[in-house]
Amino acid sequence: EALFNTLVAHPLFRGCDQNLLRTLAEQSSCSVPTAENEIVIFDGMPMMVVVCGALQVCVGCGPATRAPIGTVLGVSGMLKLAQEAEPYRPGKKRAATTLDCVTTVLDPEMDADDDEDDAASPVSGRRRWSLPLGSCQSARDSIKGCIMNLCPHTLPAWIGRPQTAEKVSGWLRMEILDQITVHNPMRPNPDPVDDSCTVASISMELIEETLAGSSSWMKFQTNRDKELQKFYALLRLFVFPGVPPEVVWALASICEFQEFAPGEIIVKEGDVGPQAESLLVMESGTADIEKLLYISGAQAEPYSVATLTPGAVIGDACFLESWTPRPASVRATTQTRAIRIPGRSLLEVMAAFPGMSSIFMSRSRDTTVVMQKSLMRPSEVLAGMKLFHGQEAAFIRAVANIAERKVCFLGDIVKEEGSTDRTLRQQEFGMVRVETEKDGCVAITDVGTVLGEKMFLGMTATSKASFRVATPVAVNLCIQHHTFQNVLDAYPSAAQYFRSLDTTDGGSEQKEHHAASLEIFNGRSRGFINHIGAFIGRRAYKPGQTIVVQKAVDGGSLYILTGGQAEVIVDNKTVKELGQGASFGELGLLGLVQRRAATVVAVTFCTCLEIPRLSFLQALDEYPEEREHFEKLTKQHEAKIATNVWPFLQQAPEKLLYFVNLYAQREGVTKGTWENAKGEPLPKAAAFLIVSGELAVTSKSGDTEILTQGCCFGEHVLLGLLPGIEALEARTDCELQYMDKTTFEKVLQECPRDRDLVVQGVKNTMAKKAESSLPCGSALMCSALLRGTTERFREHLQVKLKAFLYQAGEKITEVDEPAECMIIVVRGTCAVMNGESKLQRIRAGTALCESNALGVSHTFPYTVQAQTLCLVQTLWKDDLEAILENHPDVSKMFEPLKSQDLEAGTTDVLKQLPRQLRMNHLFSRTSMDFILMACKCSDEVYFAPGDELMTRGETCKLGETAMYVVVAGMAGVKLEFGDDVAYLSAGDMVGEGGSLGITDIRSATISAAKDCIVRCVRLHGPSIMKAVSSFPDDYQALSLHFKKRSQKNAEVEQLRRQWLQESVIPAILGTRIFTGFSLRLAAKIAEPLVKATHSSGQDICQAGESANSMIILLQGEADVISKDNETVGQISDGAVVGEIAVLGLFPWRPSTVRAVKSCETVSVASKHIWKVLESSPAGRDRLHLLEEERRMQVVRGMPMCSLPLQVLPECVCVRAIALHSERFVFSPGQLWQPPGDIASCGPFLWIFTRGHASVLMGPDDHPVNPVLMLLPGRNSLLHESLALKYDARVVAVSPTEAFRIRRMDVQLAGHTVETKWFRRFETMEREVCGHTRTKLMRAKAVLEMSRRQKAPRRQRLRDGQVDEISSCDDKEPMRVDSRGPLMPPTDSLPVLSATPPHSRSGSKTSTIGRPRSQAGFRTLPTFERPIPQAGLRQVQSHGHLLRPARPASPSMAKTLG
Repeated sequence: EALFNTLVAHPLFRGCDQNLLRTLAEQSSCSVPTAENEIVIFDGMPMMVVVCGALQVCVGCGPATRAPIGTVLGVSGMLKLAQEAEPYRPGKKRAATTLDCVTTVLDPEMDADDDEDDAASPVSGRRRWSLPLGSCQSARDSIKGCIMNLCPHTLPAWIGRPQTAEKVSGWLRMEILDQITVHNPMRPNPDPVDDSCTVASISMELIEETLAGSSSWMKFQTNRDKELQKFYALLRLFVFPGVPPEVVWALASICEFQEFAPGEIIVKEGDVGPQAESLLVMESGTADIEKLLYISGAQAEPYSVATLTPGAVIGDACFLESWTPRPASVRATTQTRAIRIPGRSLLEVMAAFPGMSSIFMSRSRDTTVVMQKSLMRPSEVLAGMKLFHGQEAAFIRAVANIAERKVCFLGDIVKEEGSTDRTLRQQEFGMVRVETEKDGCVAITDVGTVLGEKMFLGMTATSKASFRVATPVAVNLCIQHHTFQNVLDAYPSAAQYFRSLDTTDGGSEQKEHHAASLEIFNGRSRGFINHIGAFIGRRAYKPGQTIVVQKAVDGGSLYILTGGQAEVIVDNKTVKELGQGASFGELGLLGLVQRRAATVVAVTFCTCLEIPRLSFLQALDEYPEEREHFEKLTKQHEAKIATNVWPFLQQAPEKLLYFVNLYAQREGVTKGTWENAKGEPLPKAAAFLIVSGELAVTSKSGDTEILTQGCCFGEHVLLGLLPGIEALEARTDCELQYMDKTTFEKVLQECPRDRDLVVQGVKNTMAKKAESSLPCGSALMCSALLRGTTERFREHLQVKLKAFLYQAGEKITEVDEPAECMIIVVRGTCAVMNGESKLQRIRAGTALCESNALGVSHTFPYTVQAQTLCLVQTLWKDDLEAILENHPDVSKMFEPLKSQDLEAGTTDVLKQLPRQLRMNHLFSRTSMDFILMACKCSDEVYFAPGDELMTRGETCKLGETAMYVVVAGMAGVKLEFGDDVAYLSAGDMVGEGGSLGITDIRSATISAAKDCIVRCVRLHGPSIMKAVSSFPDDYQALSLHFKKRSQKNAEVEQLRRQWLQESVIPAILGTRIFTGFSLRLAAKIAEPLVKATHSSGQDICQAGESANSMIILLQGEADVISKDNETVGQISDGAVVGEIAVLGLFPWRPSTVRAVKSCETVSVASKHIWKVLESSPAGRDRLHLLEEERRMQVVRGMPMCSLPLQVLPECVCVRAIALHSERFVFSPGQLWQPPGDIASCGPFLWIFTRGHASVLMGPDDHPVNPVLMLLPGRNSLLHESLALKYDARVVAVSPTEAFRIRRMDVQLAGHTVETKWFRRFETMEREVCGHTRTKLMRAKAVLEMSRRQKAPRRQRLRDGQVDEISSCDDKEPMRVDSRGPLMPPTDSLPVLSATPPHSRSGSKTSTIGRPRSQAGFRTLPTFERPIPQAGLRQVQSHGHLLRPARPASPSMAKTLG
């Protein structure tokens, strides 16, 4: 039976048929070894199982151990593994005992920047070496310490030799005492002789014979192959070098393979416990060591500090089951396979073969040396024992003086069964197996256990069990019984106590006394301390290992340093040293801080007691009377409750915030995951506060929102609603605080008076988030009553909003119910109800009952019922009035809404509406029943300044379209061209035609005035439809009235159209930039223009103000005033101001224009012009061409740089004049004659910059001509007024370039910018003007004399006789615009400005009027048909007389010569 049970549990036979295994057990042979003979393990031998008695097994130089019933030996021999393991035997040339499998960022060869090492890791884009090499020394020391503590058995050479194997040659010797001498068939009940050992033998042949032909044989082979893989892996990776194959097989049977994907955590920093204390061996793949460090910034971050390759051993065999946390994390960077060796199972194998610990001997010695210097003082150890608890300090010190520490190694027997040794032992490190001769191992004791207490007190005479060391190292504090008796003689009271003891609890450490000694728990009840003590955990930290990390998020535990020394590091500088008895983490335990304030690093081997925050909270639940103490303690520390307060707890008292931070959980989440530090997924059904980092929250609808520090989400869960979250992912490493509904209720139970405040805060937070998804972005902006107010007013009002939550089916309002608040739906849908029927559906973003908040109505006008889960914001009358007291400007805006009711003295407009409608002439002939039915379910609505009540062109339908009655405010009526043609005031009705079904579309746009809020009563379409159906006669009367109003509107619209055609459109076409535009384009530009009237002395525009439009003076006179308040000119009808602003060349007004007489103007916005030109590419290209031409003039500094004034193009004054100058190009023979309408814009000045032109008077061939020669330089100036006065004209002799500029613009530039050359220009202008005037006066005199002398000849001409010389004068002159550029033919002077890129190819569409086609004249193109680019560049404007280029007569040529 013993053999069968062993086979069933053995890995090779796992899953095999138990009937076959029983047969195998029955067919095996049984042997009784003889004493003092050795059993040798060899290939081909059978597997041996001890079924009775025991064998003695010894490996290496270790102590012999007893192999009890069920021990299996010889498996490696049965499977013939000795020969297979030979290549890995130490001493072989091909064998090695260590592998180079750790590369760190601190390696000496890594000091140089290596591109390959700096390459991005394939995992999450992390850098392989993310820690800067120049980091502080404390960080580098932490890295070195974590590598030494994480992988002590495979250290890099520069850190130290691997602490794995001693110098061994060959396998460790393995001895099995006794030899099989008798081979008998296995009997069901063998009769052992005395205590002799019986061994069952099972050969490979027997196994195959028994299992062959069954599925069990396949399972056996599968199990064998699986175990062999682990066996060969352990040999190949030299994890246990020198250990005999039989022991390696035993180790392989407890191992397991684990696969890790790239990016998966293999071990996690800070993990503790049996699962975390196993050994892991890298079998394939690579992994990075990540250490949590604080270098700088707001939080600690994990840094990749080393790379592990196959052969690396993670863990420390000498610290198994010692409650030592992992010093760092290991993350797979490629697909990784590792061998996990559970710590407790490894200790079981080591206990069976203690001699194998010799491979860890160097590590064991170092561990012993370190611990002996760092363990607790003996007096502290004794004070923690229950046996000595409560004794005098002097007595404990005396006992401590006689105590001594003893170090034992694996397999050492501390006390044998049956021994009379009365020594008392307390385990300070390591584990001890409790074994009996009969039952074997019955228990394994941990640190803090007291051994031999009953014998020490005299309750038993002999030891009932043996104590054998189960770990590589164990340390005990020993007190000899006879020396203890000597101490008792000196302390009678203690002697009486110990001699009176008749029972014991078996010996254990009392850890709660450490908690009682802390200041934070000073004065607390015994039960509270004991409850905490039951959950205190022991922790051990190796030298260089970090206990806590600055700016890191952890569980918030409190630590008590019971042994060793540690240092406190703040901002990478050591600020304090901690010794035995020190504690840290109190604020984290109380929930007062979210992150650790400092890094604590073990300098020596340290032992700590950890008080988990969770156990502290559980103790508070059990002992609620202790909460007041910790609340006071919070204030004494003067610590902030939390760096980031939950948004819905901004107004909560400190006491409630204290309990929130006390009970709420805190977790750190790694980037790209939703897991805590232990790899456990965080819940979704909870409210979360983001203390730091960024988090992506994806809702069920698929919308993803990025939340940052200080934000919270999921707060609706606290009210019992569903989470509604699809996915959560940390965009960066995050620190979170969260609580579920249970925790929330727990907090509220502590502060019941604050429940309403907190719940309201949750709803307000929900509503605030819902507002952000509204189109207007704010609940207050949904209300037309508040939309037109100032932003500052709305900010003050926002804090007064209160949110309410309604489930589907709940009533939000009840008709005629008293109310003094307005309601804004921010989430969900609801409906206006009429009994059980739905009259109107209301969506999120709708404001209701605004009149109630304003105080002009005191009851709800209708019933509103929630159709889905609805969240609404409410604003109460008292809150609105309180805010209005501090905002008199807004209060003034609201006053007309309160006072201008339909009927003086009324308090409720809706109740008085039927009577008021009956008094209106539209409803004067309708019955009251019709009116009452139409007014049913009517409500009040508001429109902010500029809001549209209705839009022209909207579709209307009887039964759906509403009509409005204006209660207060003013609304404008806009027709086709967008100008206000009429205004509606209180008592007026609008929209009746569409609501009554008389018209299909709205004929006008009605919008609230720009400076007031409009209050209206809305009559809904369904109610009107019902009234029309019930009273058809009344409907006919209403239809007649509407037709009369429509006729009046048509008359007003006709008057406006006439004004545009006669005044505005001609003025637009008369401007330079719109010259040549078609009537269609001009009408589009004029459509929205509004006439502005300016009285005498009123400014039309002011110098320096922003200019984004051009102003056309339709009628009147105005002065042009410079910035220094000097009048530089006067303009009149047809003048234009701001053309360069429309072209985008100058964004400010250069002068002030002030009305001298009453003026009428229109302002043409630049934005509107370009929008109209989107439908006219040719017109758009024309404006671009003008813009580029002006820019080129500015660059050249023309025309002023052509004058002998020594000026530069960079001069501001020169550039200003260039912006306002108009460029012309004349072909040889072309004539220019000044227009007769120049008075509107003041005098103009011509400056000829290139070519040669002559000034002519009278007949071309008259001897007086040329009167004046115009050449570039001093003689290039010509005043247009002089040419007009003396009837002179200019003819181009050669290709000529000239610029025309208003004299007023020159004066403005000179007065605005002080320049030295401007005075020289004025002097030169006066001289040239005087010279020109003299020349023209003389020429005029000569011509007058000639005309008188030739009067008879002229008379003959009038009779129809024409001579050769004067025939050229009979041709009709061609009119061109002096304000348009005169473009030369292709062989003439080239145009200096660049053509816009988009107008260089293809044909253009012109908008100039009808072309001239008389013979001998150049035909001008129009914008109505495609023209080539060259044609577009020859666009001319009206107002100037230009003769065509033609060959000169001989006499003319002589004259021009």
